[in-house]
Order: sequence, then structure tokens, then C-alpha cells
Amino acid sequence: MRPLRVRLRDMLMPAEPLVPETVLQGSLERFACLPAGAKVCIKVSAAYQLPYPFCVSQGFVAKVVEEIHTVNPALEILLTEGGVGDACIMEIANKNGLTTIPYARFVDAEETEPLFVPNPLTHPYQADGFWLPKHWVEADAQILLTTCKLRSHHFQRWYSGGTRNLIGLLPRAHYRLSASRRNMRSMVHKQGMDAMVADLYMTAGRNLFTILDGRLLARQDEHFPLRFTRKVGAVLLAEDPREADNQMIKTLRLPFVPPYLGLISQALALQSNTV
Repeated sequence: MRPLRVRLRDMLMPAEPLVPETVLQGSLERFACLPAGAKVCIKVSAAYQLPYPFCVSQGFVAKVVEEIHTVNPALEILLTEGGVGDACIMEIANKNGLTTIPYARFVDAEETEPLFVPNPLTHPYQADGFWLPKHWVEADAQILLTTCKLRSHHFQRWYSGGTRNLIGLLPRAHYRLSASRRNMRSMVHKQGMDAMVADLYMTAGRNLFTILDGRLLARQDEHFPLRFTRKVGAVLLAEDPREADNQMIKTLRLPFVPPYLGLISQALALQSNTV
């Protein structure tokens, strides 16, 4: 039987809104023109064994996969995510229904050997490149499919949308500090989350098609087991995770702008001035 606090928490979780009849709408052409056998890799936000919107919705992910498969049945569609702590991502994905979605195969982000992708910035904030899963790097098309979260972390306000979803691709073996007791990407925290996210965006996030499922907004405190949701009713499609985050911040009317977005804007401006 589940602990009482878990049962009480889940009682406060509202039912998931209906999945839209169509999600990708006018964005399907990018998949229709891919050759037979091409691989489409979808990075889903699903590292925690929690219901939607703290984890992607099985029904929503299935709808996206179905639409891609319908427009081009000859594609190979992969879903991928990395684990957190010592948890097995395959077990979590299975419990969340992500391993049984028709026309797709779930792959642990750490299952294939990582490849090093250099940061194109002449003067990176913290990282000159990142180790990323081979099946992600070599995919013919890549998609970020994420939920919308507000969270408190070490007394700071964090927004997690499209861009921060990239962190789950980083193999823990390369980003865990040797002194850390948990199997976490502690190096990312030590070197500054905002700077590392900005570098990760510049390395692997630009022009990355993003689906931000904001039907519900997840709100959580990372120090206490308090979780709430808020109805937003927005599903955003963007050609870039930074664009998706900026759109959602306006939709939510947030009283703050996540610092990583400012760092990304500075990096883009500097890069354009040096070209």
C-alpha cells in the first residue's frame, strides 16, 4: 500500500485535461519528407514517477507519435529520457506507460555510448561541449516534448520548460561529482545551472523543434513534498526551446525571467557580432 502522504498528495491532483484532437497541426511536413527508415528521437520529460503534469502524459505522447506515424509510417520513432538519482528510467517509463506506446520504442538515454558535441561559442560560460547519447545525436529528426513546471530549489525560483529539458540527456557517468553520494548530474549544479543550461542550448538546443504541453502547470517545492497544479490550457509548438520558453513565460505572466534565457540572449548576440 502506498504511504499516506503519497495518497493524500495524489488526492489533490486534478484529472488530466482531454488530449487535443490534433497536436502537431501544420508542423507535420517536416516528418512527411523524411526518407524511409529515418529515425525520429523524442526527448520526453519523464524522469520522475509522478502523474501528469510532473511527467509527460502517456496519452499526449501517444497522440504525437500517432500523428508522426500516420504522415510517414516508414519512420523509426524513439522516445528517450535519462534517469535521476539511482532510479531506473526504464522502470519509471514502464510505470508511466511510455514503453507500450504504439509505433515507438523507449530507449534509456544512457543506453548508447555518448558522443562529445563541441560548444560553438568561442568563449563558453562553463562548458566547451557536452557528452550526449549517440542515438540522439545521430537521429535524423529530434524533438523536445516537455511539460511546464515552476519549482523552488535552494530558495530560488526556477522555471522548467523546453530548454532545461535538455539536461536529462546528459549521462550521469560524465556529470556526477566523485564526492556526490547520489547518482546525480551534480557537476551541472556546481558549475552553475543557468550557465550550463545556456551552454547546453548553444551546443544542442538551437533550432530544436519543441512541444510544450502546458495544459496544466506543475508547481512543486523540491524541499518539501508539496505539489500543486494550475490550469493553463496551452500547448505550444516552437522551432526552438528558447522560443517555447519565452512564449510560455508570457502566457503564464511570470513576474521573473529565468536567468538562463538572459544568458542565451547574450550568447546569441555575441555570436552574431563575431560572424
